[in-house]
Amino acid sequence: MLDLLLSWLYQPASSDESERGLIRSRLKYIKPPPLYAHEKPFICEFDVSKIAGARQTNVELETREVLIRDIRGREDEFSVERNGFEILLHQSAISLEHIGFKPDIKEQYKREAEEVLRARFDAQSVSVFSLEVS
Repeated sequence: MLDLLLSWLYQPASSDESERGLIRSRLKYIKPPPLYAHEKPFICEFDVSKIAGARQTNVELETREVLIRDIRGREDEFSVERNGFEILLHQSAISLEHIGFKPDIKEQYKREAEEVLRARFDAQSVSVFSLEVS
């Protein structure tokens, strides 16, 4: 299943790039409009259509082609502060065969992910607003 997902997500890199553990992909990024100089990006997770002047979001996305490098075996070299992402290793209490699409399992997994992030970033509050399980 992962191979199917990966083949859908990326275009094969050149043979030289493949040998170096690189793949080409198109990722979506938040466009940096001038608006963000005085207003943070936001997405409302509730209907705002009945609130005069309210916007559902001020986020605009753009797609960029990027090279993605295989970092397996080097996970500890990356941190949010330095690289904008990091790999957090965690042994879930939920086994993969139980995840499926059951709402109670997804909620439990979501709470577990929030706790891992809360501990890593010493945060008072963490909200996972989107969780895709397949």
